Amino acid sequence: MKKRHPENLETLRLSHCKINWQYTNKLVNSVQKNGRFLKKLELVKVNLNEFGVKSLIEAIRTNKSITHLDISWNGIVPDKM
Repeated sequence: MKKRHPENLETLRLSHCKINWQYTNKLVNSVQKNGRFLKKLELVKVNLNEFGVKSLIEAIRTNKSITHLDISWNGIVPDKM
């Protein structure tokens, strides 16, 4: 059975959960390949690290449909970015 992605998903909101690096990679790949309708990505307090944020930024540059990104409360320090 082939996995299907929702074709008209405009907002993805995850909060207060711990995602690991493997899930972050899957999310990044989905945003790059299948997220052409995705406009808002909210990943609040999900345990993102600097590498995950950098990967997401690259995915958003490729995707170009995302206009809103919220990565608050992840303990990311701007000076390290």
